This record gives sequence, C-alpha cells and structure tokens, in this order.
Amino acid sequence: MIALVVLFVLVAVEVIFLVIERTRAVSVRRSLRLTWLLLGAVFLAAMVSQLLDWRSNWMGIACILSVQSVYSLVVLLGRAKEHQVMPKRRKVGMLVLRLFLYLVLVAPLFLFPGSRHMQVTGSYAVGTQAYTWTDESRDETFTDEADHRTVTVQFWYPEDGERPYPLVVFSHGAFGYRMSNHSTFMELASNGYVVCSIDHPFHSFMTRQVDGDRVIVDMDFLQTAMAVEHGKIEGRRLYELEQSWMALRTADMNFVLDTILEKVHTASAEGVFTRIADDSIGVMGHSMGGATAAAIGRERSEVDAVVVLDGTMMGETIGYSDGVEQFELQMYPKTILNVFNEDHAKQAKALGDSYSNTYMHNRSDLSYQTVVLGSGHLNFTDLPLVSPVLANLLGTGTVDAEYCMRLTNSLVLEFFDQTLKGKGLAVARERIF
Repeated sequence: MIALVVLFVLVAVEVIFLVIERTRAVSVRRSLRLTWLLLGAVFLAAMVSQLLDWRSNWMGIACILSVQSVYSLVVLLGRAKEHQVMPKRRKVGMLVLRLFLYLVLVAPLFLFPGSRHMQVTGSYAVGTQAYTWTDESRDETFTDEADHRTVTVQFWYPEDGERPYPLVVFSHGAFGYRMSNHSTFMELASNGYVVCSIDHPFHSFMTRQVDGDRVIVDMDFLQTAMAVEHGKIEGRRLYELEQSWMALRTADMNFVLDTILEKVHTASAEGVFTRIADDSIGVMGHSMGGATAAAIGRERSEVDAVVVLDGTMMGETIGYSDGVEQFELQMYPKTILNVFNEDHAKQAKALGDSYSNTYMHNRSDLSYQTVVLGSGHLNFTDLPLVSPVLANLLGTGTVDAEYCMRLTNSLVLEFFDQTLKGKGLAVARERIF
C-alpha cells in the first residue's frame, strides 16, 4: 500500500505540473522545485521515524528524491541556473521516461513489501550456516559441460545449550528455494532442532551458492511443471516425468544426508556438525519437496519421521499399467504427517484409493492427516508473508497468511517433538483446523 502511495505521488507531481505549464502557459519551475524539496524532506522524515522500513528496495526512490531535492535547493538558493526550456515533445518524452523509471523502482516495493517476521516460541538463540557440496558421483544433466552436480544447503541450529539435537532435512517445492519456509526453520531451531534446507539446483527458482554464483531455474523444467499444474500432461507421460523428478531430488537428499552423517562421524567434526544427533532424524518438504521427503522416508532406515506439506506422494507410485497408476504394496514404514490445503483434501477424498496419499494413509497406522480450512497451496510457505501479490497469483486461499504459517509451524513442531523427542500427547489421526 505504501509503495502505491509513493508511486501515485511521484506520478501526480510530474503530470500536474506539466499540465499546468502547458494549459496556462506559465512557468511553474519554482513551485516544482519547492515541491521536490518538500517531498525529499517528507521521505527523509519517514525514514528517520521508521514509518518506512529502511530496505535496499527503497534505495532507488531515495536516490531520485535526494538528487531532485539537492538540485532544487541549489537552484532556489541561486547557486545554479535552471536548465533552458526544452521543446514540448522532448519534455513529454522525458516525462514518460521518468514515469517508467518510477514504476520500475516502485515495483519491487509493491511485490515485496517486507516480510512479516514471526516470533519464535523456543528459547534457543539460532545460528545459521550455508555450504555448497559437490557430488562427485553424479554428472550435472542440466548443463552441457562435463561437470558434477553441486547442491547448496543451509543450516539453522541452536547456538548454545545441550547437544546433540535431532536433525530435520527440508526439500522445497517446484521452483521454490531453500528459504521458502524460513519461519518453520527458525521455529524448529529455537526449540532444539538442527534444520538443513536443500536447494535443488535448476529445480529451485534461484540457488545462491556460497561462492556467490547463482543458478537459475531451468526453463524447460519450469514450463513442464506448469503444464502439469494446469493438467496439460497426463497418463504415462506424467508418470515418467514424476519418476524422473523423484530420482533427481531423492538423489540430492540422499547425498545431503550421507554428507551430513559423514561429517558428524568424523573425529574432527566442528561447527553445526557437533550439534547433530545421528539417531534422531526427520525429513520434510513442501509440494514436490514433500514427495521427496516421503520417498526418502521409505528408503532410509535412519529416518524416523516424515512431514509432507501439501504434496502428492509421487514416490508411492511404482508403475503404470492400462492407464492406471500402480502403488507400493508394502505399508509405509515411518510415522508420517500429511498437511493438506482445503481443495487438495477434497480432491483426495473424492479420488479415494486411486490417489497415492489416500492409498497410503488407509493402509498405515502410522499415518496422520491434517486439513487447514481456507488454505491454498502456498499458504504452507512463507511466500504470502514476503510477497502477498505473488502468492495470490500462484495460489493461496482465504485463510490469514500469518495464522496459517503459525499453525503449520506448531503442527510440525508438535509432530517432531512426539516422533523425534518422545514429548507431548497423542493426537487424532485426522484433524481439521
């Protein structure tokens, strides 16, 4: 809202003074200079008083107002001469360019108005550390070069207190990124967990490696995933795509888990790796990341508990025959929590045992399901808190964004407390909030 007000004021000043000058044939330069000086003073006061939060996104607007204000002051004091009168056509052209510049500078403020930071409930101070690791056993299939796949991870962990702590490894959704559930990571770490979030290169919107290099999402993957989302790819082709996505992502998570455990067991272990309990491990993820976590939970004996945030358990599909998906017959071996948005839950109920999550749930005493009424797919990430506009475009519900993430984080903490720490009371297998 503030960004729109700023844009409106800048545009209004430019247009109003131009219209007055053209229709009344009088010079308004002195009034324009006074107006710019006043706007600069108001903007400075808003920043100093913290009415506006001082973020890098405001730097462009701050620079423009600073230049305009200083130049106006110099002119008003007679220390500089006003520019000669421009031809009307050039003046209009310059106005259009300035308006476009204002729009470009204000757009990030509109799209990213500032994250609504949530207070954690735990007592531990939280530290963080990022690493970029190279898997020498795998080629990077997204590039033409003969290089190995690199995976960047970030840890959040208790800086002090008793140790070791249970480990929770997180996988983001399609074209998400490792910070997608930052509030969840902070909540868990503040309550005595080490959290490791994985960036899946080329499946992530943008991966920033520890050396500063950036890896952007692969456009073929992005377009294909969007086509699947809109129901344009079905049947065997969809099954084959999902299997290839799971193969890549589970390989990433297996590599990360192997690397973590290797570092934990090293005699010279240091930093975050001295804080990890190798006998208490949970995995979780959102959307496709949830499917990844569920697949890993079935594969690895070290994993004790799994959380799937609004994801379809693609790993439970083991074949495709006569137009029908074939599901894993063996009962799911780990305690698992599925959290659904409202429409997803309705669809799962309508599909019954022809849907992988429902098929698994009906055959496992270790499966728990929770539905959040009014929620949409992205309400289980921090995106609605960071960019409500983008989140609404991509898929949110009517639920209050902060309420939904607080509830999600409390459900995740409650689940891992029970499964990894043996704390808390038993809950119903199916719950609706």
